[in-house]
Amino acid sequence: MLTGRVGGDYGLGFGLPTVGGEPYFAHGGWNEGFCASLMASQNSGQGAAILINANQPALMDELRRAVAHEYGWPGFKTLTPLPASAEALDKAPGRYRVNAEQAVVVTRQGQRLFIAAVGEPASELVQVAGGRYLQRDQELARRFEPDADGRWQLRMERAQGGPQLLPRLPDDQQTPRERLLAGDQAGALAAYRVLRDSGDEAGSEAYLNRQAYGLARGGSTATAVTLMTLNTELYPESANAWDSLGEVYLMRDDKPQARQAYRKALALQPNLGSAQAALRRLGD
Repeated sequence: MLTGRVGGDYGLGFGLPTVGGEPYFAHGGWNEGFCASLMASQNSGQGAAILINANQPALMDELRRAVAHEYGWPGFKTLTPLPASAEALDKAPGRYRVNAEQAVVVTRQGQRLFIAAVGEPASELVQVAGGRYLQRDQELARRFEPDADGRWQLRMERAQGGPQLLPRLPDDQQTPRERLLAGDQAGALAAYRVLRDSGDEAGSEAYLNRQAYGLARGGSTATAVTLMTLNTELYPESANAWDSLGEVYLMRDDKPQARQAYRKALALQPNLGSAQAALRRLGD
C-alpha cells in the first residue's frame, strides 16, 4: 500500500508525502460541511486523524502541524518567529502579479504584514530566519527581493517545480479578477475574453473551474459563484460549466439558482449524470 507507483507520489489509496525528507502516508476526504484528514509517519508510527464539521482544509493543516510539533514527529521543524524588518514593512505592501488574471496583495497592519489572493481572506506573513516569510496555514516560504530595476518582487516557493517570481504591479493596473470582484462585469468579461481568445490558460474553462472550486472549498462561496458565473458567460455551451455553477450554488444553499443551473446543463447535455443526480436530490 505504501509503495509508490511509477512516476507518481501515490501508493494504493494513500498519498506518500515527505516532510523534511521523512516519509509519510496520508489521505483526505471532503463532503459538504465536513473535512477529514489522516497523516502518519512511515518510520515512527506517529500520526493523527482529523475530522472537522467545516470545509476548511487549511485549519486541518494547522491542527496537524501543531500536533506534529508538540509530539516531535520526524521531519517537522520548529521555527522561531521574528519581527518583520523595517524595510519590508515599508517596501513590501503592494500587489504582485500571479498570472494574467490574478494577483496577490500584501498589506501592512501596524508592525505586521499580511498576504491574500484577490478576493480571498488574508493571513499573516511571519518572518523566520534567512529573510523568509511563512504563513501559519501553509509551509511554503515567501521572500521579497529586488528585480533588475530595484523594484521589489515576491518569490514564492511551490509544492512542485521551482519558485515563482511575482513582479510588482503598478497601482493603476487592474487584473481581470479585480475588475470582476469590483463589479465591473463588462470590463472583466472583455478582459477574460481576450485571455480566452489568445489561448492563455488563465482564460480557459478548466482553469476558471478549478479556481472557483478552490474558493468554494476554502469558504469563499460568494466569490466562487461570481467566478463560476463568469465561466458560463465565457463558455455558454459548456454543460460542465453550468453543472459546476449549480454545485457551487448548492454550497451556498441557494437551491433555486442551483436548479436553474442544473437544468441549463441538462438542456445542453441531457445525459449528464451529475446534473441528473443533483436535480433528483433537489426533488425534481
